[in-house]
Amino acid sequence: MIRTYKGGVLIYLSIVVMFIGLGILYFLNSSGITIFQNFQTDLVRSQLINNIHSGHVIARDATLPNYDRDNKINIQTIEDGTITIMRKPTRSLKLWGENEYVTLERRQELFVERDWTLSVWFKPQTSGSNFPTTNEGLLVHGHFNNPNPDNDFGYRAYFQRNNEGTLARIKFDLATINNDDSHNTVSVLSDAIFDDSWYFFAVTYDGFNLRLYVNDQPVKSIAAQGKIDWDDLTSDGGKDFFQLGKRSSVHSMNLFQGMVRNLAMWNSTLNQDAIEVVRDQGIGFNPLNTMFNYDHKDDLIGFWKMNEYSGTRLYDLSQNGIRGFANLNNRPGLGPLQIWVTDHNIYTYFIKTELNDFERIEAFR
Repeated sequence: MIRTYKGGVLIYLSIVVMFIGLGILYFLNSSGITIFQNFQTDLVRSQLINNIHSGHVIARDATLPNYDRDNKINIQTIEDGTITIMRKPTRSLKLWGENEYVTLERRQELFVERDWTLSVWFKPQTSGSNFPTTNEGLLVHGHFNNPNPDNDFGYRAYFQRNNEGTLARIKFDLATINNDDSHNTVSVLSDAIFDDSWYFFAVTYDGFNLRLYVNDQPVKSIAAQGKIDWDDLTSDGGKDFFQLGKRSSVHSMNLFQGMVRNLAMWNSTLNQDAIEVVRDQGIGFNPLNTMFNYDHKDDLIGFWKMNEYSGTRLYDLSQNGIRGFANLNNRPGLGPLQIWVTDHNIYTYFIKTELNDFERIEAFR
């Protein structure tokens, strides 16, 4: 004989509701508080990070103190322990315009024909009366035969200065070839390049348009059909090598004077959103990480950070391992100029937090 209890279902539902309620209470008393605390800490940290460079307002009535002699800021908090903000000056490649330049080894990966991006940070330092009147070189990969562009191949970037040498514009030339074997050299440029200021420079080419970015803004775009012309590639005079700090592969005139960092190449066309990420991450950018609108780590051809401390070797952080070598000017009786220098206007930043004898250090921009 089977007996049925009419209130059984109701009792069962009551028990379920009770356990759900207990679970919610437990969550609010433990994880919920932790989540709120983490959110609060992240909010404070975000405010610090957003104001870290200038040391300006964190809240309406609070400012960051100055960095001390050790390049640190210590902040005592009630709930989150001690927060220490640390900065470290970075090193850059210094070229003096006296026969110093960089050459990358000849590798097939560098000869991309389309869907290509190149970026680099540079700080021109040509001052006084000792400056090239025209065409101070930044980089070249190929050769240009002006006024006969039919034999141009590759690309180059260089500066054109005014008569006083105080202001420059940067110009980028690209040689292309169409399906009918017709050659064309197209150029894009940006004005208002001042000495002793860092600039982020990037160019992209997708087979249809050449785009130039300076400090993450699209400065100029021009139609350019075809592929990057490598048909006349030759080893004569080193014309098949990528060289940084030069305008021409065949001579060492009008060399770049200043600092250079973070030379990067991709075999894909980065859009403006990705370019902005590369620029916003600054000197600390790591192209092997996916972040925000940047997802091109698998397209990386090479990345030369150029923060070595000694020697003449430049290290490629990509999987291709394309070597770079710096040419030095050995002055009689004086030796070579120092090519790895500290720039106290460019820092990498770290944040250290201490709470209940636990310590954590992380890098950030």
